[in-house]
Amino acid sequence: MAEQGGARLAWPDAAKGLGVLLVGLGHSRLLPEWASAWIYSFHMPLFFLLSGWFFSLRPGGVGATLRHKALPILMPYLAYNLAFFCWESAAALAAGGGPDWDGLLGIALQWPDTPWAGRAWFFPGLFAAECLFALLLRALEGRENRLLPAALLAAGAVWIYARLGGARLPWHVDAAVLLLPYLALGRRARHWLERHPASVCSAGQTIRLALVCLGANLLFTAFNRNLGPTRIDYNLRYLNEFFTCYAAGACGAAFCVLLCRALPAARGLRFLGKYSAAYYAVGWLGSNLAQRAVECLAPVSGWGLLAVHLAGLVLIPAPLILLLDRFCPILLGRRRPHRAPAVRR
Repeated sequence: MAEQGGARLAWPDAAKGLGVLLVGLGHSRLLPEWASAWIYSFHMPLFFLLSGWFFSLRPGGVGATLRHKALPILMPYLAYNLAFFCWESAAALAAGGGPDWDGLLGIALQWPDTPWAGRAWFFPGLFAAECLFALLLRALEGRENRLLPAALLAAGAVWIYARLGGARLPWHVDAAVLLLPYLALGRRARHWLERHPASVCSAGQTIRLALVCLGANLLFTAFNRNLGPTRIDYNLRYLNEFFTCYAAGACGAAFCVLLCRALPAARGLRFLGKYSAAYYAVGWLGSNLAQRAVECLAPVSGWGLLAVHLAGLVLIPAPLILLLDRFCPILLGRRRPHRAPAVRR
């Protein structure tokens, strides 16, 4: 996420930070049902679109690309899940039981119907999607105009498979294929802007365009919900209808991207976005701790409880994340910066 010259772009971190907050809100169960349905319509597409925006094959090809991608995606997932597996195993041993070894199968393979198979599914789902996207890019090398149609065709096939009651696939490959069009859309959008730099709007025009995308997202989300009893959820494959699902996701993700490109990036959002993988893994723990602590002191409900939930999500994990980034960044999926060797005089 760097501009030419090495400076880190602010808007992608802000967009990911906004996405982390939306994930926390959507999972809080404190919002009205319609608000949760709105968040679910695009919070996963946003992360996948941003991943596609910055995705490129490395000089070593598909293998080198996936080796480079594995650490930042899979290490937070493994660190988080294995830490909680050890915690729960220790609790079980203290109670006279034993570890649930099937949980390791769920962690390693995300095998459906095993314990822990759905926990932090975003990480294996994103990695599976990036593996498929790298293969698709290689297969369509020199024909990028076919990238988005091919991704939509693959997603349509999996959508039909899901509607027919097909079994869930290991490592959430089914969800990965359903989200593949957003990777393609992000890459196509970036390439289009690079070829048409004069089309970049002013901040005011960009905000107006973002509001148009928001209106379209709300409209498509409402249409989609009228076609079935569930909210849009790519992991559980509750999509109701293909066109309105993807239109809602694309418009919602575009709204967030445009808004973050137009407005100054707040430092808090940038911090959330920089450590979005860690917050996705453990942010819920902070929000739950804050909520329980406040409820023990005084009854809180409504907007007050929602504010406590968000404050806990953001603030409680921050010291741990900063400590890990300082002393053990690999657990966050971050590589230590290479230092140039000292030159002797």
